[in-house]
Amino acid sequence: MHDPAPINEYASADEMEPHFVQSPTILATDVGEYAVVVTDIDLSTYFGLDNVGAVIWKELAEPKRVSEIVQTLVATYEIDAKQCHDEITHFVETLLAKGLVKKRTFALRP
Repeated sequence: MHDPAPINEYASADEMEPHFVQSPTILATDVGEYAVVVTDIDLSTYFGLDNVGAVIWKELAEPKRVSEIVQTLVATYEIDAKQCHDEITHFVETLLAKGLVKKRTFALRP
């Protein structure tokens, strides 16, 4: 297996799909069995995530592509893969806009 490297001209479209990961300045606390409260310590703001949001948040503890998260959710919940992809993309873009996650693009070295 190759180590991830910054994007280069040898990368395939799949390899260039961005990865998202939790921002290091964010704290998360489980609230009950099915929810998470995410706190931005720099802005002193917090966000509540329901059970599906909590699953996605936990997936983002390590860099993940949206397509990888879709696979996890489709295997867990009865949901159409395209609808799931669209909704996760929107959710992750919202997290990104609020600074809760970071976006990274990697490619495998040739």
